[in-house]
Amino acid sequence: AERELAAIAGLEGGELRLASFPSASATLLTEAVSIFHERHPNVRLSIADAEPEESLPRLRGGELDLALSFDYATVPSTEDRDLERTLVLTESMYVALPEHHPLAERPIVPLAELAAERWLCGSRPSSCGEVVFRACRDAGFEPKVGFESDDYHVMQGFIAAGLGFTLLPDLALPTLRDDLVVRATDPPAPQRRVWAATRAEGARSPATEEMVAILVEVGEA
Repeated sequence: AERELAAIAGLEGGELRLASFPSASATLLTEAVSIFHERHPNVRLSIADAEPEESLPRLRGGELDLALSFDYATVPSTEDRDLERTLVLTESMYVALPEHHPLAERPIVPLAELAAERWLCGSRPSSCGEVVFRACRDAGFEPKVGFESDDYHVMQGFIAAGLGFTLLPDLALPTLRDDLVVRATDPPAPQRRVWAATRAEGARSPATEEMVAILVEVGEA
């Protein structure tokens, strides 16, 4: 009842419950939350870190008002009539290499030249894990995966130590280690799409609508 009354009051009070995956939390969401708080200081914001596999079920169950999620054009999300998705950002993906690797001097790296190397990917089953396999298969080989992690910082440490390679999206680049470089790939790596997911339109509060609009604004910038 308190939440319904707060929604009626519009943006003069109430609470907005958000969840975001880590690479978006540190970049896209930080800027959006700053803008939202400046414009609507009376709305309480609660924010949690969660991968889409966790945040979307919580959104469907009413524990959240908005969840930042992602998918890949080659590994699209399953259609869900209970949720509405608004595209926030389309990111490029790059292969990450140690700065002194022989291929680091090339502006575009043929993935086939890394066919014999070990690879890193997101924990499987997940789209983050699957996208590395799709990219390598498009280049004509099956990757030999030696390590799985959903933490890009951990992956970067393994790459710097010469223990493998992976693909990184645009949102991971602001925290790229100084001893790594990223390069475009041949064939081009799949793009990652970032979505603002909410429950069906009738269940969206004014605060939720405003945050979606701000996320799109930040994504375009």
